[in-house]
Amino acid sequence: MPVIIIWGCNFAVMKIGVSQIGPFLLASMRFLIASVPLIFFIKKPNVPLIFIACYSLTFGLGQFGLLFSAIKLGLPSGMASLLVQLQVMFTPLLSLIVLKQKISTSTILAIFLSLMGLMVILYTKQEGSGLFPVILGCGAAFSWALSNVVISWGKSRNLVYTPISLVIWASALLPVPFLLMALFTGELNDITTGDVINSLPSAFYLGMIATVIAYHFWVKALSIFPAAHVAPFSLMIPIIGLIIGRFMFQEVLNEIEALGCGFILIGLICHIISLKPRQKIKSET
Repeated sequence: MPVIIIWGCNFAVMKIGVSQIGPFLLASMRFLIASVPLIFFIKKPNVPLIFIACYSLTFGLGQFGLLFSAIKLGLPSGMASLLVQLQVMFTPLLSLIVLKQKISTSTILAIFLSLMGLMVILYTKQEGSGLFPVILGCGAAFSWALSNVVISWGKSRNLVYTPISLVIWASALLPVPFLLMALFTGELNDITTGDVINSLPSAFYLGMIATVIAYHFWVKALSIFPAAHVAPFSLMIPIIGLIIGRFMFQEVLNEIEALGCGFILIGLICHIISLKPRQKIKSET
């Protein structure tokens, strides 16, 4: 539950951060704080470097590069918190394709409902500039799902490591690529030292609390339980995100957007409910 609360507040902090500096510089600062100085005290996990790189690419460069950009381009923080939860739907599909994990009929129904909701949201954005941020938000969810599958793949190969060591060493690969992206996109041109200083609280929250602490427990759960079982418990994140977005930024969804979000939430709830009987049966056998 602490992880869910931390990540629920994440999106408001992201919105504040990207309003002060650009998304790529904020991401670079986030992962710099997440890896330094802890990397000098925590031993590199005894796993192949390609495993660390794949996790870094999916959970960091893909997920947060796309998510920060989406929020910077105008995606409401509340809707962002909901869209990234499509990882709950993407994870079982990718687990089926990559790891050959079984997918139930109820999960297929849940995926269908969530995709219906996404289509409704995309329909409301098709004639405006709001479509691209929504697509980026979905891309962030897909990248998160990929990172879940990477962890499950490592589990299937009996890779042994402490979650916090993986998070920190994967984070260490990200500051330079994000800084180069900020440089090449011209993001650094209008940023002052004062802007960087003002963004430090956001970067610290995102780097130390939302990355090191929260991802430590998230990766630990994924290393113990199947990814398709762990992912749905992030359902509370968008609820917290939508509430905070409403009260902090006066973000209000129109009727059609609310309908689309409702379909996604129903799909997520159906998926969680479908897991409970299977987990109970497993514990009794």
